[in-house]
Amino acid sequence: MLVVERMSRPPITVAGEATVQEALDIIQEHRLRHLPVLAADGALVGIVSEKDLLRANSGASVKAIMTRDVVTVTEYT
Repeated sequence: MLVVERMSRPPITVAGEATVQEALDIIQEHRLRHLPVLAADGALVGIVSEKDLLRANSGASVKAIMTRDVVTVTEYT
């Protein structure tokens, strides 16, 4: 099975400036467990998990709690 067969198109993402509550709303609406975090220019800058968000202060920014070292693969992996 290839990643392309399982991935969301377009990917559902969140901005680093979003609040934890905003990110939780996105995760719950789309039934996800993780969200890629994008900079204003669209570059991938991190990832945040539902678990990270549930443990954080709801007013905090996603940028403050995201994991910055993200491992990526191509869609044909």
